[in-house]
Amino acid sequence: MGASLGGDGVMGEINLTPLIDVVLVVLIIMMVNMPVEVQRMGAKLPSSEPPPPRPENFDPPDQLVVALYEDGSLALSGRVMSESTLGYELGRRLRPMDEKKVFIDAHSEVLYARVVDMMDIIQTAGGGVIENDEGNETMPVRIGFAKMKESGPRAPTSVDQGGMPRGIHPGAPVAKGSRTEQQADAAFQPMKGMINGCYMTALGRDAELTGGMALRITVAPDGSLMGVEIPSSSHGDPELNECVRQVGERFTFPPKDAETTAIVQYPFLLSPG
Repeated sequence: MGASLGGDGVMGEINLTPLIDVVLVVLIIMMVNMPVEVQRMGAKLPSSEPPPPRPENFDPPDQLVVALYEDGSLALSGRVMSESTLGYELGRRLRPMDEKKVFIDAHSEVLYARVVDMMDIIQTAGGGVIENDEGNETMPVRIGFAKMKESGPRAPTSVDQGGMPRGIHPGAPVAKGSRTEQQADAAFQPMKGMINGCYMTALGRDAELTGGMALRITVAPDGSLMGVEIPSSSHGDPELNECVRQVGERFTFPPKDAETTAIVQYPFLLSPG
């Protein structure tokens, strides 16, 4: 520190040179001691050897794609079909899948509302949506969207000539909590004939009765049933709803070690044939 005396008083100035020297020395020490990380960038080049041949029994995965065309028609994996048949086929194909995925490939002229309706059909075919007490929803089917193309979806390769057989057609069950979809399906199989009998009786009242419905069962850890209800139906026959609900009260589930309850839901499509 230096000082100068003058007629107006004393003025002091700090000499910053030693301070700057110290900072520079510390900075150099930090730079020397800083570890240097060397990263290698690998490049995977294509092999010059030909790829191994596919086995004769090789089957590519069945990718489910719902195409929505400009003229209002639709197709599932290249096959044109009606909307009701589409729901049946989706439920049948999604049922054995562990990871349920469906893609929508829509023409640019298709209305947005039509796409939303198709998303509802897909979710219903996959088991419907379960909402718990906290308002959280479980959607068993993952829906993706294909890249929109100027030419629209790929042209169909065939036309479905048949329809749904007569009876109730179950979709893939949804399980939430301490139960799995396989356990839910095992509980359903012994009751399938009785549920179909409910529909056959309803056909006696209305030979053209069609639509869909869902059966929801809440299961306690010990396997007892805590609640059985019909959360949704579109066929318009309350007697059928009550008959299916009563059959639902006869479902049996094995006890579980887990202390949490479970909710299982079964979607059904109704076809008079």
